[in-house]
Amino acid sequence: MDASVIIIGAGMAGLGCAERLMGSSKSVIVLEASSRVGGRVYTNRSSSMPIDLGAQWIHGDQGNPITALAKKFGIESLPFIHDTLYYPLSGQEPLHLNNDTIEEEFGSCLQKASLFASNASHDLSLKDAMAKVSPNFKNDTEKGIWDAQIIRTGLINAGDPWSISARHIQKGKSFEGSDRWFPDGYDQISQKLARGIDIRLNHSVFSITKIENGVMVDTNQGMFTAQKVVITVPLGILKGRVIEFNPSLPSSKLKAIQMLEMGVLNKTVMVFEDRFWPRTGHLMPPQSDSLLHKSFSCMESYHKPFLIGWSVGEKALELEKLSDVICSERALSTIRQMVGDTGENPIVFEASRWAADLYTYGSYSFVPVNASFDEYDVLSQPFESLHFAGEATNSDYPGTVHGAYLSGVREAERIAES
Repeated sequence: MDASVIIIGAGMAGLGCAERLMGSSKSVIVLEASSRVGGRVYTNRSSSMPIDLGAQWIHGDQGNPITALAKKFGIESLPFIHDTLYYPLSGQEPLHLNNDTIEEEFGSCLQKASLFASNASHDLSLKDAMAKVSPNFKNDTEKGIWDAQIIRTGLINAGDPWSISARHIQKGKSFEGSDRWFPDGYDQISQKLARGIDIRLNHSVFSITKIENGVMVDTNQGMFTAQKVVITVPLGILKGRVIEFNPSLPSSKLKAIQMLEMGVLNKTVMVFEDRFWPRTGHLMPPQSDSLLHKSFSCMESYHKPFLIGWSVGEKALELEKLSDVICSERALSTIRQMVGDTGENPIVFEASRWAADLYTYGSYSFVPVNASFDEYDVLSQPFESLHFAGEATNSDYPGTVHGAYLSGVREAERIAES
């Protein structure tokens, strides 16, 4: 055997699993198809400052393992307040979506929508269920605020509101505390985690086959054998059947892979010489079907100020077909619609295209209409000598960096105890 355990994928789940197993008697090899570690934690360092095109936040810093890792490695993070300025119409004063009244009313309606869908004979989309419980709007501004919050919920889940299951919209857990971000790049975490681990980059896995006393992994750089294999590849790779399993995965696991959806959330990052927007967390324009960027995050540190435009679902896919020039022009047009034209142009521009990424085929998972959170638990279950980790195997924290990391730790502990 080449190792006790082979881990497929050097994202946060794979690194978390390998790090934990390194403290045991198990020998570990990590096979990574791409030329870098981190997976969907991706910091572009080709310009004058680090730009995160993948994961952005520590979601809740109290008790979060990513907070603990940052402290352990001495990596600076900054708090981020998700205050959102919504611009209803050109020339009108922006409104704070995060005021207590608006948040409480929308949160209450979200609960009612989820309950309505749960009691219905069939599941409903977030959009349809919210329409069933919507209040009577006094004017277009109130309706615009409502639509903006539904879109914002879609952004969090990496899906369009008409695709997301209303029954399961409020399931899962979260950590308390502030959200934080890394001004010098999220990849500091993955780079530090990777130290001392036997990671083989540019190793694409073709198939995983059960053999006597273990498992054989066929790659573009030869065969590897181990007693156990931990598969941490993104849901998009499993849905695309990029890896052949011999024997085939059980029907329950195949069904879970089919039922869950791989969401697409893309970033448009624009760095400017000076800030020309209000000091707030997010800017949100009046929503329309043609709008490419649904929201903009306002980022400031000791580096240059920058904006992150967020595109989700169908619009995220549309973005991937556009040139950087067109994408930048459309983002700037939306920003100027909100804060006016100051003549500022970005000095650095970057855009993610996660659906086209051959190593992910999307951003992160969500539960679509007619699927269930139970699919996450089905995916997490071992199958003979195969173990599964990744954000799409964590029903407590799907779609998060900490969820991915914790799933890798979970499988390492399961293997160590076996």
